[in-house]
Amino acid sequence: MGTFAGGHDNLSELDPRGLLVLESLSRVIFSGKYNLTPSSNPPPSLVLYDLDLKEIDRFTPRTGMVSGGQLFYGKNTNEIIGISTSDNVLYRYNIKDRKLIDYVALGQNIGPVTQRLSDGTIWILVGSTLIKVDSSNLELQAVGTLSAAITMLQWLDRTLYVALADPTGTAGSQLGGISGLT
Repeated sequence: MGTFAGGHDNLSELDPRGLLVLESLSRVIFSGKYNLTPSSNPPPSLVLYDLDLKEIDRFTPRTGMVSGGQLFYGKNTNEIIGISTSDNVLYRYNIKDRKLIDYVALGQNIGPVTQRLSDGTIWILVGSTLIKVDSSNLELQAVGTLSAAITMLQWLDRTLYVALADPTGTAGSQLGGISGLT
């Protein structure tokens, strides 16, 4: 077993929401949700580390956001995609330049999220609508409507696997796969 290295300095106000390693920049990005009394100006929700987990910087993608959200790889190796279910937003951020590139407020609750690594697209469930997100520009494309209570999404090759909660509490959870999505 390896040796644990790292720390927790000044992370007590952030509940973990995302973690991403950008090998091309030799950086680790931690995303958190501010967990104290709501503030009109919450503290930074993204913490940037080097590969030895020494803190480099803290920042918020956009003023007022309480969470950096789940983190995904952008098309450009300097970029990340963040999806904050707390703020109901998607954003594209250039880590190297510390610059917000795109920001999309959905106005509806965001459900499960996953990334298809083969093409970099991000897939989210908003209400019962399955949406494909182009990670190069955050363009949204509604793919279809799902009637079940989907709680998790995961890609493998050309199949989107889903976990379904049992709303009645009698049948138990279910797993399924959706093929043929492009």
